[in-house]
Amino acid sequence: MRALWRRYGRDFYSAKGGRGVSEQDVESLFDEITGLKLTSVFDLAVRGTRDLPLADTFAAMGIDMADRRKAVAPSMAVRTQRDGSHCKLGAVHEGGAAHKAGLSAGDVLVAIDGLRVTWGNLDGLLQRYRAGDAIAVHAFRRDELMRFDLTLESDATPLVTLEPREKPVAAMKLRKAWLKSQK
Repeated sequence: MRALWRRYGRDFYSAKGGRGVSEQDVESLFDEITGLKLTSVFDLAVRGTRDLPLADTFAAMGIDMADRRKAVAPSMAVRTQRDGSHCKLGAVHEGGAAHKAGLSAGDVLVAIDGLRVTWGNLDGLLQRYRAGDAIAVHAFRRDELMRFDLTLESDATPLVTLEPREKPVAAMKLRKAWLKSQK
């Protein structure tokens, strides 16, 4: 990252104005710095669609990675933002429950099954339900009050934790070597 900044970032943000950096520029710079040909790494991590083997990589360093998401938590698949005391939809995730029901970013939630929605109570209201339950959502879109029939889904948001193992002797050498190289 430092080499990218030195080669491309400084000029881009200076009075000179830079040219930016392409994916190929990044790959070439990484090849140059490491002395390796990293095409297969870029194919997997940048151009590919499979999950990265992060758990295995962390395990080699003596760190356990676990997904602690709550599979039963109901979700509308939205990101909210505060609008005074109102709960406004900042993003509606494509293919999620709210999207399927017709809600859009910018809609201001008013009520769920007749109970008022505010910035601070949406999660509490949703905890009354289970994934698969149907709810009636009232929301303002601009100045128009609209009703949406929505079926809640399980919250698929990952909640990943990283925990160092106790006394991972072999991994400690790798971890120390990696951390020392980060100067």
